[in-house]
Amino acid sequence: MPHRVRLPRLSRPEVDELVKAHGCLVAADRALRESGWKGAPAVLELLGIADALIARLFNKCEDSLARQAAAGAGIPAQDASPEGNPGESAGYGQFASPAKGEA
Repeated sequence: MPHRVRLPRLSRPEVDELVKAHGCLVAADRALRESGWKGAPAVLELLGIADALIARLFNKCEDSLARQAAAGAGIPAQDASPEGNPGESAGYGQFASPAKGEA
């Protein structure tokens, strides 16, 4: 029977860094869109690829963040909805994971 490979998990500080990186990419995206630079569309594509990776990594941690926030607030685990925005309850309101289609 093959052994299951267990990859390392992201720590809370690493998730915080992902959130900060997403915020930086959003700010860069906004600045490029407001600029008149002809190379902006190409750089926006690259920013979108990096931000999509950050969103996928954050989304893998989202359920754990929701459960942790619910445990800290005294909410039973079955009432902690992963459909809500765990970013807001975990202090990530302004840097929640990007919406679908957002670069």
